[in-house]
Amino acid sequence: MLATVGFDGTGSDSDSYLSSLSGDGRFVAFDSYATNLVADDTNGLPDIFVRDLDDGDGVPWEADNCPATPGADQSDADGDGAGDACDTGDTDGDGFSDRVEYRVGTSRTLACGVDTWLADINNDTFVDVIGDISQVAGQFGSSAPPAPARYDIAPDPPNGFIDVIGDISRMTGLFGQSCLP
Repeated sequence: MLATVGFDGTGSDSDSYLSSLSGDGRFVAFDSYATNLVADDTNGLPDIFVRDLDDGDGVPWEADNCPATPGADQSDADGDGAGDACDTGDTDGDGFSDRVEYRVGTSRTLACGVDTWLADINNDTFVDVIGDISQVAGQFGSSAPPAPARYDIAPDPPNGFIDVIGDISRMTGLFGQSCLP
């Protein structure tokens, strides 16, 4: 999570330094010469900021298994303590991390079946041109949402955009493959 974000959502326009993280990791304090971290900062002097890094999912920071990534249900398919919303592991061994499958809504524990293997859009157990790749390609250039989240499979974590370099290339690379039960 980036702490040096401007009031308008953009990144800082200058350097930040001397950062310090609270003991529980929830708050970060830092100095910055950036002028866009608060409105009307025109004095040319560095300012001191304290940012709350809570992810806003409603789970108390100390109990959150993914404190920097929203995951209100706190699911943890592999029981490793890292919530599925941020877990880079692949519990079901299907080639997609738990955090990707969490975001798109496919099973993190079953590798094959209805809505389990991310690349099998039409649930016929293999990746084909008509049922799978063309569906993703048909949403090229769209944000996800409104495009189905299931089409946003790359990079990891997904970037919220259906593109050639990530999503369509990943699907094409899986052409002809079947899910393994």
